[in-house]
Amino acid sequence: MNEQPKSVLTSKTLWANLIVFAVFAVGSILESINSGGLPDEFAGYALPIVLVLNVILRLLTSQPLDLSLLNLFKSDR
Repeated sequence: MNEQPKSVLTSKTLWANLIVFAVFAVGSILESINSGGLPDEFAGYALPIVLVLNVILRLLTSQPLDLSLLNLFKSDR
């Protein structure tokens, strides 16, 4: 398998994980605001959902990632 690397920004796995994170973060924040505490229901479902989603996306992936975009965030120290 000698395919061209794709940009990190076109990674379905990255975007799916960011969306899952955003959904749980927003849900937790809203629940926390309404009840004064974090919802326990999220804890039981978050890990299995992310694990299954990652496995599915990993099976669909055929291209490596081009990680050069991440070099923009490195410091020269």
